Amino acid sequence: MSPGSVLKDARVQLESFRPDRRLHPRFPITLGVHYKLPNQDPAKQAGSGKTRSISSDEICFETTRRLPGGSEIDLAIDWPFLLDGACRLMLVVHGSVVRGDAKGTTVKFSSYEFRTRKAQPPRT
Repeated sequence: MSPGSVLKDARVQLESFRPDRRLHPRFPITLGVHYKLPNQDPAKQAGSGKTRSISSDEICFETTRRLPGGSEIDLAIDWPFLLDGACRLMLVVHGSVVRGDAKGTTVKFSSYEFRTRKAQPPRT
């Protein structure tokens, strides 16, 4: 066994055991998300996607378009729980895009709040 192969194997093992060093843990959850980029060209201003993970200060979501880093963004996330067992909710987030790549877009929250949503008409 050569010293090079031992070091290579050790590096692979260390990388596989590397702990998540984020301050706030991310939770994998898939929810519908709609976004608006208020300071962008109106043709590129809105879109939708699905969340990949969420923490108390960041959200990562997938979309068909790459969003520019540093952009202000408003998100409306379909929340899976009902208020008082009857009223649909959405999580509304204002923040900035900190990263956007093929894996998704990450947004750092500057503020958030829960709002009620309109009831959807029954499907026919």
